[in-house]
Amino acid sequence: MVLKALPLLAPLFGVLHGRVYTLRWSAMLVLAYFVEGTVRAYADSGPSRALAGLEIALALLFFASAVAFVRTRLTTERDHRAIAHARQTDERVSAGKARSER
Repeated sequence: MVLKALPLLAPLFGVLHGRVYTLRWSAMLVLAYFVEGTVRAYADSGPSRALAGLEIALALLFFASAVAFVRTRLTTERDHRAIAHARQTDERVSAGKARSER
């Protein structure tokens, strides 16, 4: 059981610090846990099936959260870059008008 959790320690530092690249590849990593849970839910019975369902739910929760965070983060960064570019353009236009008035 502990050996199955070891691969999740690799992206832990980057996930906790909100690094987009780490969240992207860890979202792909967690899909392996989803597949494993799906196989166990189909093949096993009893408490193992219930735990497999929990594994599926947690994998989907992490995947959806990671995708939502990355999308929000990239959209926010793109918006900030667009605002900065618009300000630079406005400053250049204002500077050009000031030069032409002289």
